[in-house]
Amino acid sequence: MEEAIHITNLNNLKYFQKGEYQRIYWGGEFCQNLIPTHTDTEKILGFVKENNLKFSFVTPFVSEYGLKRLRIIFNWLNKKKINCEVVVNDWGVLGCLHNEFGGFEPVFGR
Repeated sequence: MEEAIHITNLNNLKYFQKGEYQRIYWGGEFCQNLIPTHTDTEKILGFVKENNLKFSFVTPFVSEYGLKRLRIIFNWLNKKKINCEVVVNDWGVLGCLHNEFGGFEPVFGR
């Protein structure tokens, strides 16, 4: 069975225990104001690669403003050719992934 940890900011990496987890869920699922920056996402992906982990990006319910912020991250992930799960909690995010970004695996959230 795969064990995972949900990290919402870089400070929470202190809770990661090597050998215990195989996947990191990154991002907030409830508030668009807590969408991580692509800079922090780049740092977490370095950690993921260094520790040979699987990666899932968690998205919240969003307005057009939040969708704009997510597009920036999706574009960045796409350019870096990062294929990952994207946990979707909003129909608009699902539509965005389906219509604009093909390299991600959408997973329904709450």
